[in-house]
Amino acid sequence: MRAILCSGLALLAASGAAAADDIFHLDGRIRFETADFSGNANTAEALSWRNRLGAEFSFGQGWSVLVEGEHVFHLIDDFNDTVNGQTQFPVIADPEATELNRLQLAHASDGRSFVLGRQRMVIGDSRYVGNVGYRQNEQTFDAVRLDFETAGGIEFGYAFLDRVHRIFGDDSPAGEWDLDTHLVTASSALGAGTLSFTGLWFENQDVPGMSSQTLAIQWSHVHALESGQFDYYVEFANQTDYGNATGPGYDLSALRLQLRMRGERFGGWVGLESLDGNGARGFATPLATLHKFQGFADVFLGTPANGIRDVYFGGSAGFGDGALFSNRSVNVVWHHFEAENGGADFGSELNIVFNGRVTERVGFQLKYADFDGAIGGPVSRERLALALSYSY
Repeated sequence: MRAILCSGLALLAASGAAAADDIFHLDGRIRFETADFSGNANTAEALSWRNRLGAEFSFGQGWSVLVEGEHVFHLIDDFNDTVNGQTQFPVIADPEATELNRLQLAHASDGRSFVLGRQRMVIGDSRYVGNVGYRQNEQTFDAVRLDFETAGGIEFGYAFLDRVHRIFGDDSPAGEWDLDTHLVTASSALGAGTLSFTGLWFENQDVPGMSSQTLAIQWSHVHALESGQFDYYVEFANQTDYGNATGPGYDLSALRLQLRMRGERFGGWVGLESLDGNGARGFATPLATLHKFQGFADVFLGTPANGIRDVYFGGSAGFGDGALFSNRSVNVVWHHFEAENGGADFGSELNIVFNGRVTERVGFQLKYADFDGAIGGPVSRERLALALSYSY
């Protein structure tokens, strides 16, 4: 993969097709985050600062090259970042890092796109493949990806994933996985809705026990209202062992559904996410943006062996402009968790998120999570984060 990318860049340079438009970008985020776990006398406190600096060089006939570096450093480091050895504190997974975040050769024209190299990948709602955008060190992939639309209106995508650069950074044994993974997506408008398919043939050369085949099919529909919209989706997925997987075989399923109403200022939703477990392992999505699902307290980044059932409902409100912030919004979500196999109570969680704009280029976010663990389940915990983000 690396050899192919370097060869492609060399050919472009040798062709003399100099860039007409060189676009530089900077985006950053400074965040103060705390984590307080029941039974741990030490509250984690992290003040971290992440910057990404990149440039995209455009060539003729739809070709471009993008290069981007990422740097994360700590201003307050009273926390376990997973590699600093401070295990007396709860985990806040934002280790210091200086990395090449993206280096890609791309081509786009006539409804087709091609990307080769280290790239950001967010597939659908990122339940199976995502960039873990909430954490400071983004997850990216060494991959080749093709997307196009057929004459019949079917949107089709294929990607081969050679390596994943995870949020834990180069200093962590778990910071990278060597992969031999295929990803196929397809979607088509059918009547009033959209039928979508995701297939992930995930082979992990470094952790063979994680290798799996996941096939998911989803039906979604959006209905426009006089003021706002009503939408829903229903998804079923099946997961089995695959490739170099070790241990006994398994056959697990997942069910996801959500109903949502959106108005001009207010919205609400209710949903269910049920991931199966057989007592030895649970339905797993190790390449996903896991922070986005099953609560922001990050209790269930790994599916329990008996699976998990997450029933949730939430609401949102937009408040327009105020004295300190413009475009203000608040989301509140409540989750109840129990084991899919056996029904054991895991606990419940309250999430609150406030977003606002300081200026056109500077945003503010407050995020709070309060997980109330059941007796015998995961311990109760609270997380609070305040962040300023900017882009130029």
